[in-house]
Amino acid sequence: MKKIMNYLNMLVKFFVFLSIFIMAAVVIMQVFFRFVLQNSLSWPVEFSKILFIYLVFIGGALASKRKEHIYIEILDHFTIPEKIKNILELVRQILILMVMLIIMDGAYQLIPISSAMSMSATGLPRSVMIYPVFIGGFLMGLWSLIYIVDNIKLLFLKQDK
Repeated sequence: MKKIMNYLNMLVKFFVFLSIFIMAAVVIMQVFFRFVLQNSLSWPVEFSKILFIYLVFIGGALASKRKEHIYIEILDHFTIPEKIKNILELVRQILILMVMLIIMDGAYQLIPISSAMSMSATGLPRSVMIYPVFIGGFLMGLWSLIYIVDNIKLLFLKQDK
């Protein structure tokens, strides 16, 4: 399982890098066309927005893997027993998983609705902006699930000793 997750993490990192690279290339190309050739293209702004949405939601999986999502740090500054810290981390990961399930459900319901609409400049279906929400929610939820299992193991192993 660890090999699969490491491979998936490498794939996400590559995708994030590729998204940033393509987005930068498209923006540079648009600047060149607009200011040098005096002929602005219609699709780069819309395409960059799509790439940015992919970057944010799928890149959020990297933050989930590193446990770098936003959370309340005030409890980290107090001297709390290790068991309580593990329980708080377990609760935090359960809450993240619940939010990701809600996000995935909403995205899943929006995909068929948005597939019928197309974007004005690229002509792509609007659902291309919903897929990264579902994929990112799945990846973030997967990492939370792994951390939940790890925390449960840690809590029960420490109790047995």
